[in-house]
Amino acid sequence: GGGEWQRWRFVNAISHAFLNISIVDKRGDSACEMYEIAADGVYYGSPRQSSHVFVTLGGRKDVLIKCPDSGWFTMYSTQAADSVVDFSDPNEFGGSLGNVRVYASDDDRSSVNVAAISLPGTGLYDRSFIDSHVDVEYSLILSDYKDTPTEWFTMNGVVYNSLIGHRIALNSLQEWDIKHKFETSDSDETNHNWHLHTHHFQIAYTSDPRGHTTDYQIGDWRDTINVPLGGSIKVRFKAENYAGYLLHHCHVFNHETAGLKQLVSVVNCSDDRIYNELKKYADSFGMDITICSDA
Repeated sequence: GGGEWQRWRFVNAISHAFLNISIVDKRGDSACEMYEIAADGVYYGSPRQSSHVFVTLGGRKDVLIKCPDSGWFTMYSTQAADSVVDFSDPNEFGGSLGNVRVYASDDDRSSVNVAAISLPGTGLYDRSFIDSHVDVEYSLILSDYKDTPTEWFTMNGVVYNSLIGHRIALNSLQEWDIKHKFETSDSDETNHNWHLHTHHFQIAYTSDPRGHTTDYQIGDWRDTINVPLGGSIKVRFKAENYAGYLLHHCHVFNHETAGLKQLVSVVNCSDDRIYNELKKYADSFGMDITICSDA
């Protein structure tokens, strides 16, 4: 109904397109108020007003929406002037996502100050790692494979091969520097995002050489994030409560399936039997795995 606040959740389940969502009238003007309140299931500190809601591939956004007038409106995904991405692989989906019917209503809540609303706590994510001591730093480079005709992608120069590509210690504070590196002539037209399974991460730093706006703030918690074209992000997280395999990857479908992912082993260093056997096995190959000294 007109004047009614509703909570919507946008989920980008598209295989090869970003979403930049707005609700417009017949003139193409913004028709409804929108406030983002959460991303990837974690609340922000306060609502954030926006005329467009950007949702990366695999991402989720919770939004408060109010359309003051009755009538038919269109939900579009389009490239805005302050678009987060502006290139071709992939681009933002451009077109209609559906129609929105708003009925006349006496339930006018225009007096509600949404910007001042206190959002629920975020539980585990009420804490911050921004000023914490980092146990381990790890650099991760997302790139095209240099053998261009194959159209494979790499993480740290390796096309995914189902083998463990990295090991971390359980309960150690990780800082990962995730970079988009140009390796081929087509790299500057290729956009990646990054998704971490099992755990959310906190955004600690971002560098975007294009100077574009992003859809996140330093300190936000996400499990999926856009990596700036030719730039980087730094994220911090603890692998807690679970020792075993951990997958991370680009959420652009044809990039992931073409090798842009990595399998990580989370090692419980308090279990001497498992770690000692792992170290013995690694030593037989001449490998040095001293990760438990960082825990």
